Amino acid sequence: MVRFDRLLKDRGHGRLWTERLPAIRAYLDRCRESGTLPVWNGTLNRNAVLRVFAPGRKGYGTILLENPALKALLDEYDVIGGDERCSASKHDALAGKLKELLEDDALELVQARRINQNALARRLGVRNLVLRSTPRLAALIREKQEQIDALRGRGLTARAFSVHGADCINVGATPYSKAHGGVFDFSGLIGEYGRAFAERVATTFVAVVGNQVAVRAEYRRLLDFLIWLAALPESTVARSMPSGQPVDRRKFVRAALLYQQQVVHGEIGGDRKALAVGCGIIEKCGEAGLFPRVHFPRRADRRRHRVKNPRPSLAEAPVVDADARKILEAADAASKYRDLALGAGKDVIAFAQTLAFERTQRADLPESLPDAIRILCDERLVELRRAASAIVEAWRETYQQGCALIAEAEYDGLHLFEMLEKERGHGVFTMRWRRLVESVFPRSEPRRALANLLALIAAKFHGICPHPERDPWGSFWSVRYRDAGGVKAVRAYLCPPRLVVSAVVCLYLCESGVNSGVALGMKVNAIRPSRRPRHIIVTGRKGRARNRAIYSELPLRSTAEGCTSAAEALQFYADAVRPLRIGHEDMPLFVHGGAGPLRVLSNSGLGRDFSAIAATSERLASLRIWPAMVRPTVLLSMQLHHPESLEAAQMLAQHRSDTTTMGYVARLPYRMILDQRMRRYAETLEVLVADPDTWEQMGRPAAGWREAMDRARRTGLGVWCRDPEAGAQPDVPRGTACHAVDRCLGCAKVLVAADEESVADMIVWSKALEDAEPAWLDANPERWAEHWVPWRAFFEVVLNEKMTRGVLAAIKKRAVDRVAARMASPDFQAPQPW
Repeated sequence: MVRFDRLLKDRGHGRLWTERLPAIRAYLDRCRESGTLPVWNGTLNRNAVLRVFAPGRKGYGTILLENPALKALLDEYDVIGGDERCSASKHDALAGKLKELLEDDALELVQARRINQNALARRLGVRNLVLRSTPRLAALIREKQEQIDALRGRGLTARAFSVHGADCINVGATPYSKAHGGVFDFSGLIGEYGRAFAERVATTFVAVVGNQVAVRAEYRRLLDFLIWLAALPESTVARSMPSGQPVDRRKFVRAALLYQQQVVHGEIGGDRKALAVGCGIIEKCGEAGLFPRVHFPRRADRRRHRVKNPRPSLAEAPVVDADARKILEAADAASKYRDLALGAGKDVIAFAQTLAFERTQRADLPESLPDAIRILCDERLVELRRAASAIVEAWRETYQQGCALIAEAEYDGLHLFEMLEKERGHGVFTMRWRRLVESVFPRSEPRRALANLLALIAAKFHGICPHPERDPWGSFWSVRYRDAGGVKAVRAYLCPPRLVVSAVVCLYLCESGVNSGVALGMKVNAIRPSRRPRHIIVTGRKGRARNRAIYSELPLRSTAEGCTSAAEALQFYADAVRPLRIGHEDMPLFVHGGAGPLRVLSNSGLGRDFSAIAATSERLASLRIWPAMVRPTVLLSMQLHHPESLEAAQMLAQHRSDTTTMGYVARLPYRMILDQRMRRYAETLEVLVADPDTWEQMGRPAAGWREAMDRARRTGLGVWCRDPEAGAQPDVPRGTACHAVDRCLGCAKVLVAADEESVADMIVWSKALEDAEPAWLDANPERWAEHWVPWRAFFEVVLNEKMTRGVLAAIKKRAVDRVAARMASPDFQAPQPW
């Protein structure tokens, strides 16, 4: 035994390692204090420790198996080895150089967020694996990454910046956008503009693009523009931006237009599509307050402004199963009576056929085609709302009955499901199962059975009826549905059918005037309260307009008899389907029940339901109606109610360009109104340029001249009014003489006559405004800028640009002489703005 024990000592086993334990502990403590504790991937390197006390061995696994005390000691220092500052790697010598690289401003990042370890490894001359496996180096990289993450998402120079007049949190110069899954790096602007302006650009850009789908092109164009602006020689615009002082708008606009011109001529890279994107984002940032506003002139594209096939309105809806020959004959007679040509356009034919059809049904339509179409548009919109309201109200009663039945249920839905599940485990053919089902869903008491069934579905399945062929309890559900009158009858108590959802959408379309794409794409949070009492705000997104927000403020009470307001229907529908959305929160707002889970309302389903909704009304049953007709009808009706201006229809449509609005409203009725205006303008102009003698020489009675002069009256400001009692101003009712002559420039009834008296009035008023400007700027600058600055610009254009040549110059010369004579009179008093 003594010999064998000595042999084990010589080979490194036995009591030898037990005797060495104090020396090993002392060695580990010294390494720990000096920071050279051998660590590998966060644990103690056992081979490195044992190699010190038993050099020359190839493996040490057997030693640890045969010496539990040694293994316990090393395991004790395993916890200490978790301190990654301890390491005995040969690569620890690179820690100093690595610190210098990490503190360098030129540190390379991946997507402006993560440290590029591949680039660091190349600069250190090692493999990337070394940086991850050496604890001391990995700890340095992790600390630097934590610093970058702490600074990401917030700026260093300010807490917030003003965007569109509201404070937005400073997101830094390299913000990460979760909506777009990437980083927008504006740190390249720091060298030219400073960190504060770079962070303001980034914050503004993130706020402007919002949830827009694709914004990489806008990001690159905005960055290129600012870099180009900074490199522009002898330009003070870029130098004034970081200072926070107001930027000279004229200089900035000139620089922006120069940028557009250079891109167009190929001096700067980019095609016309990229230029349009760049101009758009620069305009948006200007509106947000990043720099002065600028409007880029767009290339004229006549094809863009031509409406080839405008969508028809409800007043152009084709008639179903009607005698086409009789309608065409009546339409042809009506068109000849009104001097219309049926071949002039499809809308002419459609409106003429509509009038012919309506006149066969009623005799109270006015003879004026615009007035008749306006009445038809309003009546058909109201009738469509009544039909949709009846469907919504019918389902409201059914849904409330379902809520009452659930309240009458004898069992809690979840408890009932547990009872059935437990008994089902014993077998569905057992007597216990049959007795339980018969007691809970008795056929002799259908109301009680239905109440328990609805409570079960509402609690366990959130109101969605299980499909008999897809649920494990298939036969159970089939029998229950059959006893309750069918699955559709049961589903109607809990979940709105597709026709009801389409009716809610119909009410929203009729009141807001948005298109069906905006409605079907709305999210759950689209409805919110309004600051206006008894109103709500509904927000949709228009995908074709780069996901632009469309806002509608709707009243909670309807003024039309027999109609439910869209706001009330939307709120009721949203509350009713809220339990159904549990687990489906990301689905759009408009969903409906079907065979199985919830379904999203599609455009094709909405179109089919529109025909069904119209079929419930006697007045609409004979018409072929689809959802795309509603928006043109709402806008055309608004334009016919306010023919003096396009602003009302354009504001309702939320169009940025009046050309887009004209594509909806420039139909036959409005074109006839414009023709009547042109004809009246020509007659009035004849009166203004002709005296009574000339009028009689033209073969017209003198009474007609006096009547025309009574219709057109002078305002005293150098212009004439075609019809002072037309009610063109919003605060002047029709039939009352208008005295708001300071607002004539924005009125549709204004006329400009180049006669001596009118030009003399312009000269007198121009001089009066010039003299009164300093006092008005001190006393009431808002009123001056709103009402009288446009008049100054108008007089400047007319007198100094238009009346400088030919006959107009001679008229102006005589008017100047008349003004001089008028001012020389002792009774002359200069007019004063008010």
